[in-house]
Amino acid sequence: FPKNVPAEYVDINGERFICIQHMEQIPTFFLTMVSASDHWLFAATNGALSAGRNSPETALFPYYTVDKIIDNWNSTGPQTYIQKDNDCWEPFKPYTKKIFKIEQRLYKSINGDTLIFEEINHTLKLSFRYSWQSSEAFGFVRSSKLTNIGSESQLLNVVDGIANIMAAGIDSRTQQEYSCLTDAYKLSELHPQQQLLVHRMAASLTDEAVPMESLLATTIWTHGWPDSRILTRHEDAENYLQNPSTRSASTIRATRGAFFNAGQVILNPEQSKEWSQVAEIEQSQSDVSALK
Repeated sequence: FPKNVPAEYVDINGERFICIQHMEQIPTFFLTMVSASDHWLFAATNGALSAGRNSPETALFPYYTVDKIIDNWNSTGPQTYIQKDNDCWEPFKPYTKKIFKIEQRLYKSINGDTLIFEEINHTLKLSFRYSWQSSEAFGFVRSSKLTNIGSESQLLNVVDGIANIMAAGIDSRTQQEYSCLTDAYKLSELHPQQQLLVHRMAASLTDEAVPMESLLATTIWTHGWPDSRILTRHEDAENYLQNPSTRSASTIRATRGAFFNAGQVILNPEQSKEWSQVAEIEQSQSDVSALK
């Protein structure tokens, strides 16, 4: 790292982390998150990632080579839009530092099982951070926190979520060689009252005229922001900032999986808003029913 980029130990919620400051000055690099179970996660410092359980054959986000994962920063993994008046802040995007005065920090727990990405926008007087953790019972947990670090109250439109979620039943070879074909088979079903998305294949891939059901699904649900609207297409998330009445259909076909919380947030000075998104793979019908 450059000599002017400090690293230090800090405690967050009683856990020790190594913190690398001024990440905006460092070229993108790759890192891992470990798990006490069968989770695996490889992330780039720009936010792009691949993750799953057991092996690449059961991925939550597409399993590619490092260079392709890094290049997917704008389409795969966390995507955040924070609108204040006429300004739209997209944390961790490479062009953001050309628009706002920002500072980025990366935290990794000493045990290696938690990653935290933080960006401070000194222009808008806001701080946004999100973390990745694993859960044996629930899968992958992404927790977000937005804080007003200014001296005045702020009214914000916020859209935050994850994109390019894999449907169950797509192995790594199929994803790499037939990704467009798998997109055509994808089916997203939103249960708005439970803020639950069931993302699956409408049928298994086959070139024969025989029925082949796909009985497993990827699920995503949220906690901590009950009055937020759930959007299930990347383009809906972007359109919401221009038209807050934008809604996603309850059933969407032939589209890559996405899950976004969207809503208006009012933050007083030093006040924060927190929420989480929880994603799990290979869910059976009984597993999905237990989430409702």
